[in-house]
Amino acid sequence: MRSERFWTLTSKVYDEVHLALWACAIAFAMFFVVFVAPKLPAAQAKAESQRILRAMSENRQLCERWGLKPGSDAHARCLLDLQKLRTEIRNQTEEQNDSLF
Repeated sequence: MRSERFWTLTSKVYDEVHLALWACAIAFAMFFVVFVAPKLPAAQAKAESQRILRAMSENRQLCERWGLKPGSDAHARCLLDLQKLRTEIRNQTEEQNDSLF
């Protein structure tokens, strides 16, 4: 009799915990859909913008370090060449990543 009560109680506790976990999972999914998912595109755009600004700053610093004066034709060509190089490297990296999957 004692064993039967133990297993009945254990079964009820298991069912309650199982139900609570599913309720938490559903609540988290709803929270994600309502509050997090709508902000993802803006966050991605912000990150991309920051990456571009950082790359432009690095390009400018490199060209100036190589002795090219800002505003000169050589400086402008240097910036364009570095931008092209970064784009090619990014495209190659994306192609390699795509081929992995």
